[in-house]
Amino acid sequence: MLSDFEKDGQKDVAFAALCEDGMECLQKRVADFETDLEETENELLEARGVIFQQQVKIDDAERRHNDELDRLSRLMTGLKKEVRALIKQLDISTRNHRAAADIVSATRKKLARKEDSCREVLNQNRVAYDALLAELGRSPSAPSRWDLLLDLWRIPGTRDSKD
Repeated sequence: MLSDFEKDGQKDVAFAALCEDGMECLQKRVADFETDLEETENELLEARGVIFQQQVKIDDAERRHNDELDRLSRLMTGLKKEVRALIKQLDISTRNHRAAADIVSATRKKLARKEDSCREVLNQNRVAYDALLAELGRSPSAPSRWDLLLDLWRIPGTRDSKD
C-alpha cells in the first residue's frame, strides 16, 4: 500500500494537473473574453461613427430647415408689406371711386333738373308757336318735329336717356 506521503503526492499531482487544466481553461476563457471585448469595442466605435454621421446629417438638415424658415419669414414679411400697400391703395381707390360716384350722381341730378327745365321751356315754346300759327290761320306744327327737338335735349346718362 501506498504511504500517506505518496497518497498526498498523487493527490498533489492530480491537483496540479487539474489546476493546469483549469488554468488553460481560464486562459482560454480570458482570451475569448478579450476577443469578445475587442469585437464589442469595434462595434461600439462603428456605432459611434454611424451616430456621428447621423448627427452631422441631422445638423445639416436642421441648418437647411432654419435657412428655409428664415427665407420664408423674409418672404412673408415682404408679402405683408405688399398686402398693406395694396390695401392702402384699395382704400384710396375706393374713396376716390366713391367721390367720383358722388360727383357723377350729383351731376346727373343737376343735368336732369336742367333737362326738365329745358323741356318745360321747349313745351311752352311749342304751345306758343302752335298758338301763333293758329292766329295766323295755319295748322299747328307736326308733333314729330317737336319730338325731334325734345330728343335733342336728352342728355346721355339721365333718366329719360336711352344711352
